[in-house]
Amino acid sequence: MERLELAQRIANGVAGWMQLMEAQNFSDYYGEDSLQLALVQVLRGQSQWRVEVSQLPLNWGSTLRRVDAALLPWRPNPASLYGLVELKYPAQNSADSRLDIVQDIVRVAVSNVSNDQIRFVVVAVSEAVANLMWADTAFASVLPRTIGGTGGATLAELNAAFPDHSARVPQTLILNRGISTELLAATRVISHQAQSSQVYVWQCNLRPGPAPATTLSAGEDMVIEPAEPTAGS
Repeated sequence: MERLELAQRIANGVAGWMQLMEAQNFSDYYGEDSLQLALVQVLRGQSQWRVEVSQLPLNWGSTLRRVDAALLPWRPNPASLYGLVELKYPAQNSADSRLDIVQDIVRVAVSNVSNDQIRFVVVAVSEAVANLMWADTAFASVLPRTIGGTGGATLAELNAAFPDHSARVPQTLILNRGISTELLAATRVISHQAQSSQVYVWQCNLRPGPAPATTLSAGEDMVIEPAEPTAGS
């Protein structure tokens, strides 16, 4: 399956689940955990990968930190991981909610993946909240809202606008270059009682350059990240 097709299935599937909740008047009774379950159901509906939740990326070392979902080969292989997916469902616009999404971008971007190079960040958000979030120019420059649009930030720009961008990656990984993003898919959820919503799916990579610097704890082996493709490649 092509990366673009998977992104479209995720956007349509998560939005379809939200639309079903809306039709049943349940739109006020679910949150991010429920949407993560819907995401995993969509991913597991594809036969190409084995899907695991709360997964440790290959190059994160010994840490309790995990990502929402991972795409793994059917035959267990500790050195192979096809893709990672993080999901956010911000209920309001705030500096913290914008930072959470940027941190998810950094988390998937610095993670070693192989084969399909899937590094998705999925955001489900009401259009009212989205309009407020994307009024922040630094945030809007990182995440385009036009399908096929590209964005990102240099390391200097991340440090200036989101100084805690790497707070949720292991301390052994040090981001030493910028990030790039591409919006692959977006699907609208129509509401007749409240604000309509959107489900966005971005591919998130590191900008070309050296691998993230790695500091080692006693007894750990260094893992060097392979060269990253640019967004959309």
